[in-house]
Amino acid sequence: MKTDGFLERTGEIMHEYARAAESELTERWKNWKLDLTYREMYEVIGALLARQVTLATSLALSPENWNQHVAPLILRSMADNYITLAWIFCEPVERSRKFLYYGLGQEKLQIEHLKKRLAENNISEDDYPEVKYREDWIDRQKYRFLTEVNLGSWSGIDTRRMAEEANCVDFYNYSFQPFTSAVHNMEPRSEVEPTVLSQSASPLSWHAGGTASSPQHRLCLGRGVISRQGVSSIRREDVQSDKTSIRF
Repeated sequence: MKTDGFLERTGEIMHEYARAAESELTERWKNWKLDLTYREMYEVIGALLARQVTLATSLALSPENWNQHVAPLILRSMADNYITLAWIFCEPVERSRKFLYYGLGQEKLQIEHLKKRLAENNISEDDYPEVKYREDWIDRQKYRFLTEVNLGSWSGIDTRRMAEEANCVDFYNYSFQPFTSAVHNMEPRSEVEPTVLSQSASPLSWHAGGTASSPQHRLCLGRGVISRQGVSSIRREDVQSDKTSIRF
């Protein structure tokens, strides 16, 4: 199979895609009639749309990330963003405000964490200008004493319920949920084994399938033992040695 020029052509296609996506976003923004009475709606929806384009084009322009380990992390964020937008569109004004105010509350919480860390290290807030800068940023949008901190979900419901209400539960089932497994490092066996694990005849195999990690990861999974050596080189004395293994 000839591959001459394949990478160059692929790069051209991806750059053209990125230009088209950014151009379409700009065009949509220009054609969206603004009403500053609903400022929060334009800010939130515009920012989420811009983020979606940024994620999509960043992935498209990074072929080294087109694999089972990195791509799902970005696609999961894009799937979450899609459901968020779909749910906001059902009641754009009220839900945009809810999204924005939740974010301000989270920033207020992070500032308090920062103040606590500074106090623990005997550092004055006056000597750490980031605190005032971040507080002023919140105050420009909503006074901090009026900003509530919500420790739950910004929407008040879980993502699946959001998908159901936005009529995109199929998207949740077939896109969001599978990619969520990748985010939490819990990909199904069918996704992990062909790319990370290889068959092993070792009696130290950690389950009945007889799989252990490939040399690419330099990690062997044994029953109760993780070794830095390959399966074929594990000896009984190695299993007992703290230098080559970590016991569960």
